[in-house]
Amino acid sequence: MSGFAGDAKAISVVVVIGAVCAAGLAFVKGQTEGAIKAARLQETAAAVERVVPAGCKVRLDEERAGATECPDYRKKAPATAGGKPGCFDVYPAYFEDGRLCAVAVRNSNTEGYGGRIEVLAGFAGLENEETLVLTRIYVLSHSETPGLGSLIATAQDKPPEEWGIDRKKVFGLNFRNRVLKDFSFTVKKGTEATEGEVMAITAATISSRAVTKAVGESSRWVKENLGAIREKLAAAPGPSADGGAQ
Repeated sequence: MSGFAGDAKAISVVVVIGAVCAAGLAFVKGQTEGAIKAARLQETAAAVERVVPAGCKVRLDEERAGATECPDYRKKAPATAGGKPGCFDVYPAYFEDGRLCAVAVRNSNTEGYGGRIEVLAGFAGLENEETLVLTRIYVLSHSETPGLGSLIATAQDKPPEEWGIDRKKVFGLNFRNRVLKDFSFTVKKGTEATEGEVMAITAATISSRAVTKAVGESSRWVKENLGAIREKLAAAPGPSADGGAQ
């Protein structure tokens, strides 16, 4: 009988310790969750500022940072393998007077040499398809081979003025200030690429194509949803978020 009582006491102690630990974790989560969300929002704002024109001010709220259920106009088609549609994350930027200036679209492609590549692409000239411009891209994450596929992100943290004009050296130049009606997302090797095509990185065509597919999909979506973009994101949500300089 004493053995049973001892076991019961031990179990009670474990249960109490578990409850205290759970309460402690919940308290810590509650204290840090807001700070973590705010930090992520600032990181997003900094990335968006890199790909939109310098005159655009990034103003994000949680809804427009992709924190809520995906609205119909941002759903990808066709649906993913799991039967649920994917969603384009769309981040707006505004003129000083609050008018919509540009948007950045986050998309990914899983066909990189190292798997998934995530890319942010900026778009301005949102008045109509004729004026639509792909302003710049920024590779958010990748697992490509160092010195080969990793060159998709060459110089992207430097100001564009320091990139030069050689697309062989800076892959991002392929997507810099491109009028979409005149641009093809066809990937060609070296000198085979025309001005309106994408010049692949030497010995890293797979990586080049994965980025191009992701950006091409974002570009087509923006072109097909210009009306909804202007309607849904017409007004700035709040004070400008501090982010990194372009």
